Amino acid sequence: MKREHENESDNKNREEYYKKYNGLWGESLSRLKNRLVYSRKCKDMICIYCGRVAQTREHCPPRSFFPDHDFPDNLRVLPACEECNKGYSQDEETVRDFLNCTYDRYCNHNLENVYPSEIYEYANLTEKSKVLIEPAKRIFSKVAQGLAIYEMSDCFGDDGWLPEVTDYICRHWIAEDEWYGLQLPISIDVLPELGSRASDSFFIIQSLSGDGHTILEPIDVMWTELKENVFKYVTWIQDDIIRVRMILRDFFFIEVKFFRAVE
Repeated sequence: MKREHENESDNKNREEYYKKYNGLWGESLSRLKNRLVYSRKCKDMICIYCGRVAQTREHCPPRSFFPDHDFPDNLRVLPACEECNKGYSQDEETVRDFLNCTYDRYCNHNLENVYPSEIYEYANLTEKSKVLIEPAKRIFSKVAQGLAIYEMSDCFGDDGWLPEVTDYICRHWIAEDEWYGLQLPISIDVLPELGSRASDSFFIIQSLSGDGHTILEPIDVMWTELKENVFKYVTWIQDDIIRVRMILRDFFFIEVKFFRAVE
């Protein structure tokens, strides 16, 4: 599926930026499924981003997403090499402050100058343009990739994929009924792969027609809540696109889609 970009330079920079994260998407990966979840006992884990030997564990989402160091017990942990794990520490700090600043301003009505001036500039720019800042795009794309790999128990197949943050919404931008509509289960007509974690998160409704034939209703994929009112997500595949939705602090909605790369 060919994606249109603003210009060739943007396209090249974007592909170069994510190139390291497509390192293990260019080969058949079914044999690697058992090495895609971090385990202290496993000696041959691979980095979920670049495919090299994993020496560290990656928290997904990062712990900086959880205020007051109140981490959930079921925080996803995946293997990563040291470079991929720590390579975006600065982005994580920026995004943490950006989210906290925005949340404080509109939910806690805190207007004190407690963040660097750059963070307020980011918050003001995003509020005006409704366009997410680049560090946040990078972090949310990385988190979405980790969650999708965790749920699908695979690395997306044999072809490369490119992430794109397609939606970013703050709760005060839309009506309340629209906000709750974003959190409904996802109806799909293709079952997740049996044996994957995603196959544990859907429901099939079966009924009988008037002539006695069985009718299978669309499948509902349910949201997974890691911590109430702090972080939840849902992943699914539709129209050959891998989709991940996340809601942070019952205030930020993000959707990331992964499109097949085109040679």
